[in-house]
Amino acid sequence: MNESNRSLYQLVLHHLELHHGDQVLEIGFGNGHFFKEVLHKAEKLKLYGIDYSAAMVKAARKNNLDLIRQGLLDLQMGSSDQLPYAPGRFDAVFCINVIYFWDKPFTHLQEIGRVMKPGARFYVGIRTKEIMEKLPFVTPLFKLRGAEEIQHIFAECGF
Repeated sequence: MNESNRSLYQLVLHHLELHHGDQVLEIGFGNGHFFKEVLHKAEKLKLYGIDYSAAMVKAARKNNLDLIRQGLLDLQMGSSDQLPYAPGRFDAVFCINVIYFWDKPFTHLQEIGRVMKPGARFYVGIRTKEIMEKLPFVTPLFKLRGAEEIQHIFAECGF
């Protein structure tokens, strides 16, 4: 998945506007392969991550033990509809290929909005519904939505 998602991750990283000292949250980080690239975007960043999968959290911790020990990275297991963070904590939040798994996107987006500082930025990397429908691993568990529907959902939640 690291290789198949590399181009999408690079696209999000290209647009990810981070500043000195920002607090950043990645939702659905998988095995944490790209954390170091995020941390190179600006000085003194603190990166947090939350993932629904215990196996992915375990793998990401193992793969990034040095970043955790340096206090640059904090990983949690959980869901983006119940984030274990204080209101207004993050300067930037991002996720890649995560919204396909949100049954109730409004709940997730409201919770994400809760943990963002005023003026914070939220970045989402996804493939189009048309591309996703052609991929062999996509199952009915994926909630595929068209671009207009996604834009409407985000607008309804104030993004």
